[in-house]
Amino acid sequence: MSVYCEPVLVNGTDAYIVSSDDVTPIVCDSVTPEVGIAAISCFAPPTVAKCAYVLTTDFQLRQRCVEAFRKAGYADVESIDFLSVSLSSDIFNLPLKCATGEPVFVFVGLNDPFWKKCPVNVIQKCENGWRIIKRLQFLPEAFFYHPTVRNFVIHGKTPETTKLALKNLYPGVKLHLSQKPDDLFKFDFIRNRIIKGDLNGYEVHPYFDYDFRIGKKGSKLSLPIYDRVPPFIAKQAVSIGDASEVEIYAVTPAGRFSFNNSQSDKEPPTLVKTFKFDSYALRTVMITITVDKTLIPQATLEIDVALVPLKKETSAKDASELPKKRVYSEVFLNLAPFNAQQNKPPSVVFSIINRHNYALDAHYPNHTSSEGEFKTLREVIAQMLKTAPISSTAAIYCVNTITARSDLQKFSDTCKKLGYPTVKFISNVSYTLSLILGMSEIIVNSGQQIVILDSLQYHIVVSDGTYLSVVKFGTVDKIDSKYFKGNPTVVENGFNIYSEVNIDNLRQLCYPAPVYVVTGVKYTLKLQSKYFLSLANGTGFDGKLFYDYSDVDFGIKGVGVAKTVDTRFKATPFTVTTDVEASNTKLSILLVTSAPDVEMLKEFVVPRGVKDVRFTFHVESICDITVSMDVIDKDRDGDFSKTNTLKRLNRSQNHLPLTSCENAEVKQVDASRSIEKKTGDVPKKRKNGTQRRKEAILKAEKEKTVSDPTKSSHCPQSRNGIEVATSNSTLPKELSQLKLESPPKTVLTFTSDNRVLIEADETYTGDKEVLAYVRLQGGKPPQVGKEAFDALKKYPDSVYYDITRLMATDFDPNYPHPMWSFKTTRDADGKVVIRGSDNVETLPIVLFGLVVNSTLLYIKEHLKSDVTHVGIRLPTGSVVSANDLKQVSERIGVELVMLKV
Repeated sequence: MSVYCEPVLVNGTDAYIVSSDDVTPIVCDSVTPEVGIAAISCFAPPTVAKCAYVLTTDFQLRQRCVEAFRKAGYADVESIDFLSVSLSSDIFNLPLKCATGEPVFVFVGLNDPFWKKCPVNVIQKCENGWRIIKRLQFLPEAFFYHPTVRNFVIHGKTPETTKLALKNLYPGVKLHLSQKPDDLFKFDFIRNRIIKGDLNGYEVHPYFDYDFRIGKKGSKLSLPIYDRVPPFIAKQAVSIGDASEVEIYAVTPAGRFSFNNSQSDKEPPTLVKTFKFDSYALRTVMITITVDKTLIPQATLEIDVALVPLKKETSAKDASELPKKRVYSEVFLNLAPFNAQQNKPPSVVFSIINRHNYALDAHYPNHTSSEGEFKTLREVIAQMLKTAPISSTAAIYCVNTITARSDLQKFSDTCKKLGYPTVKFISNVSYTLSLILGMSEIIVNSGQQIVILDSLQYHIVVSDGTYLSVVKFGTVDKIDSKYFKGNPTVVENGFNIYSEVNIDNLRQLCYPAPVYVVTGVKYTLKLQSKYFLSLANGTGFDGKLFYDYSDVDFGIKGVGVAKTVDTRFKATPFTVTTDVEASNTKLSILLVTSAPDVEMLKEFVVPRGVKDVRFTFHVESICDITVSMDVIDKDRDGDFSKTNTLKRLNRSQNHLPLTSCENAEVKQVDASRSIEKKTGDVPKKRKNGTQRRKEAILKAEKEKTVSDPTKSSHCPQSRNGIEVATSNSTLPKELSQLKLESPPKTVLTFTSDNRVLIEADETYTGDKEVLAYVRLQGGKPPQVGKEAFDALKKYPDSVYYDITRLMATDFDPNYPHPMWSFKTTRDADGKVVIRGSDNVETLPIVLFGLVVNSTLLYIKEHLKSDVTHVGIRLPTGSVVSANDLKQVSERIGVELVMLKV
């Protein structure tokens, strides 16, 4: 055993000598740390001691003790935080048996009858002990972030009623009782440090429990710390404008005292260092803070770039010549834009990430500057104007989670009026998923399916070689294990939800595909900069960017009315419609992101006597949403007598609606007369191209019906300046009068993400869903389902999908989805025609029929009962004409019946 004799100062007042076989008190309750250290040096002088140790929780006292030891000649000084000592004592010798990466909750007292509000410290098993990953969280919050936790450490004197309540609320979690803390344990802890042991696997590593603030010219911003186990380095690029002084403070985390109403125990901010500048300039600086084993931060500052250096030096006597400080008006249009360096090409990309405040960053080709956090978008624009000239701004990106869409649109409109580029709004989901993929360094291949897991949700994404699309999503607890088979999987484990055991099981499911594990998605400043610069310069972020899509579903609510229109992850722009039965009520249109997150978009009043209304939603972008309501009245014979379009909500003044009926008189179109003119005995005349296109569109509209075949539709639409009204279209008599003894037991529900959901009776043993992909090759039989999907990667020109979109009433073949490899046009009859490789030409109804037939053949293989008729459900807005439905029924030998969505 090695012999040592090390000085220890506790709380700045009590001095000890810790040797290999004893602890000797030297001074108790010394007046100052310097007095205690002077006494220690008589018994363990700097020439004998290898390291001096400081134990205290007070930051300023720790600074003073470390400095006093160094002045006394002790070159090597180490600080030990009481939190690490306390937690090591709590878990010492408990049979936790945790895998590396597994979390444990250590409760901070449980005598309070309101034990649900009892804070916990979250520690995580690592290779050589334990590390603190979160301090002082309420139990429900901690469990939300760590639902796989298996061990609670509670005080040995916790009441039995509390123990029973914990067991009932968290079944499967094991309770471990910690013993009364031993006052001498801190010296055992120090001995372990001296010999560089691990306390038999129970040592909790040091933890730096303070935050940093950067003060500049009256404003403050946070400097994030991502790893609090010293030694560590924290860096941050900051635009300080023309500030002549920058101050770095260490502050107590606000969360440490959120468990009581008193702030009396909170330490005042401690100044770490002040940096001053002699000359005037607009600067961006790099601040570096290093924390070593003393737990005392050291700050350095480097000038990264002077955005607008002065042309000549300015002395104090020339102070009158300095540019006056700009006063920014509350009205943005009166803001004086920053005009320096106007001749330079656009080089600044601004990003705004909104969670609680608006975090503004300026991304340059060679560095990123954090501009600070702001409470309002008004303050964001003011800071943008200070940071760089408008002419130097290449792009503005806004990642939104909680701001109202109307406020976002106002922000966009204001930026546009000021001369900035159009603000691009990005879904927080696609932003986060792109960063997860970026951190994983996975290589994304065209047609490849990738599973992404975070602490709460899963997303399955597919690349078309250029961009990614989300094809399936949901909560982690509901994912089917079949999605992992053979597919690469990326796990974001920033909250340590997944233990090593979980990851190993996942690797077995995915084999031979790899599993990537990443952490800290929110804290990758360099990767964030690469992401936004890739968006601006079109470099593609290594194929890990997503197509623009809707991040919401629409909710329709009123008295007796509750309906959801699924549009999340639907590529923009798009238009969908849905019919609602409502009478004498007010209907609210809601934007639904994730329960319970709901935003009111608009309210409509259904006029008296009206029973049916149709809503049309047009989504141009995340914040450019148009909704209109059509009131459909019927006369006694059931014919449409009139259609009134109520005032719509348009988020963008420059956006033209798909249907423009506000100020125009809507004329009724007699479909029967139109047909008579075409089919009567009048001699035919050669028609010009415009007339033929009109008749083709009318014919196509006439053959269509909504997904609910019992309702007809009559909605004026504007196509290329031509007003078109749909005819009164119903099912043929033999289908409309079909009476079934019971509803179809076999139902096929087509989804907008290329799946067919299967409902059948209890004898069915097959899968609950199949893929709606079709591969057509010249001279070969068609391939349907997974076989076609697997061919998408190598032969994209021969695989067809998005069938429900191709059958949508609002689909314009002149504007196909950019990820499609096949082409779409209209024939002379106005029908959509699809063209692929090998000179293949087909129709949406043919693809629909192939998928239905293939699915029925699969069902019959796994079903004991006979299938005589099948119900079909399509997404809102997708239709199959009665004639097409009848022909498909005849070809497959099973009666198809359209069902309500």
